[in-house]
Amino acid sequence: MKPAVRHLFPLLLLVPALAAAEPRAARVLFDFESGTFAGWTQEGEEAFGLRPVDPAAEMLHAQPPNGRYRFAGWEGRYLVSHNITLSKRFGLRVTRVPGGRLVSDPFTIDRDFLTFKLGAVLNPGVYVALVLEPEGAGPAEATGRPAVVPVRTAYGNNKFDLVLRGWEVREYRQRRARLHLVADTGARVLFRVDHFVLTDTPLPDDVLYARSHWLDTPLLAPGKYHLMFDARQVGPAFWHASVVQGHDGRWHCFAEESKEANGYLGHANNLVYHASAADLRGQWSSFEPVFFRDRDRGETWLRDPTVVYDPARRLYVMTYWGSGRSPTAGPFGIHLATSRDGEHWERDARNPIFTHDFAPLNGAIVREGGRWVMLYSNVGDEAVPVDRCRLFARTSDNLREWSGPREIRVTSTQGQELGHSRPQAFQRGKEWFLLTNNRTSQQGRTRFLFTQVYTGPDLFSWDVERDYRGNLNVFDSSSVVIDAAGDWNLVHCHVTSGGPWIARLRFHDEIPRRACPVDWPGIPLAN
Repeated sequence: MKPAVRHLFPLLLLVPALAAAEPRAARVLFDFESGTFAGWTQEGEEAFGLRPVDPAAEMLHAQPPNGRYRFAGWEGRYLVSHNITLSKRFGLRVTRVPGGRLVSDPFTIDRDFLTFKLGAVLNPGVYVALVLEPEGAGPAEATGRPAVVPVRTAYGNNKFDLVLRGWEVREYRQRRARLHLVADTGARVLFRVDHFVLTDTPLPDDVLYARSHWLDTPLLAPGKYHLMFDARQVGPAFWHASVVQGHDGRWHCFAEESKEANGYLGHANNLVYHASAADLRGQWSSFEPVFFRDRDRGETWLRDPTVVYDPARRLYVMTYWGSGRSPTAGPFGIHLATSRDGEHWERDARNPIFTHDFAPLNGAIVREGGRWVMLYSNVGDEAVPVDRCRLFARTSDNLREWSGPREIRVTSTQGQELGHSRPQAFQRGKEWFLLTNNRTSQQGRTRFLFTQVYTGPDLFSWDVERDYRGNLNVFDSSSVVIDAAGDWNLVHCHVTSGGPWIARLRFHDEIPRRACPVDWPGIPLAN
């Protein structure tokens, strides 16, 4: 044997043993089980309170008549939460509350993945970030605050449960880093995080699509949300977004400006904003107002705009709730306007094109067979009795002349006291999907929960015990669009979201269509 080979032979014998070696055990970085913020620096005590919270003792107590939404998913006893006392101190409807962040002590990245548990609303100001320390800074030197330039960021997913999230960090092995927990929106938000771990075990490929609660619908799920554009510097809040594609292939996003980030001053809303892009996940134009309330035309406000594109006439068509004697006194009018480019609009001379006795909250305009169907609900206030929260439809051949109202029946053979609002619908194959905000009885009045999913063959007739498939963790009326690649996408834009977000939908056609048990879990309050 040659000398060089003889020296290498012992090393070659080690190769199989090294290949078979088990990954190193996971290393817990932070778990908050001390009940303190030891190992963290707090910026803005109002945001996270003075210490981690004990959910079992502080957050899951009963609240008549249904109790709070019982979330799950944390490890041990404590977790970090946006300050649970803010609601009591500032009131549930007050939105301008303090923000802040928690910054961890520096640590060395010595594994390939960093995982944690997170449950949070979608908002560009609510996130977990990994920030590297400057190169060459050792443990003794890395005590100052470096420039905050995240190399990894995880935003919320609108889940009340804490679910597994994380990043591959292999490229940063042996680098020093810090974690930043940020809740800086100026608003009361949902933000819960726990149990940061360095590990060599990769995350499951479908972790973002996984169900976290038994009421999550098993039929479809949004994946990772992508912020289409940040609207926080444009106005206080936006919602009721419509996303449509014109004849030139450009995408257009329209949304109503809300004067407050809770939506409760809807009667003051009077602007519709617009932006466009060549790609849904590409660069969007500036978000600018394009349609204004016109009191000279009899418009009391400008709410719930729904925009569709009519390829036959190459027209953008907008319907909106435009008139009423007061926010709660009708009759209420649905108005119509058209545009060639999405920016310059012309009102219909007949406005309102029809009136309704109760506030007609627009939902969706969809194609059914060879006609258009406008879906809307007759409730504009959460204090309306449940038995008045109904869904309606009108049909049209040309998006101009509309039929009389037809109630969309959502019946219950078990006598469930239900109310629905802001309907969205889409057809996939021969199956219709109906997405509605459920309003369940709270001492005879309604309270917003989340979006319920129904599937069935008939857009106009539904049965709760037969067709209810569970919930989606989105608020308000979230639209569904098909992109240029043929993928289905969910667009979420709410007063709490800081702009529109988009996520690809995954459908599970192999799952039998079985009814989900009807057992409303209570009010999912943010704090």
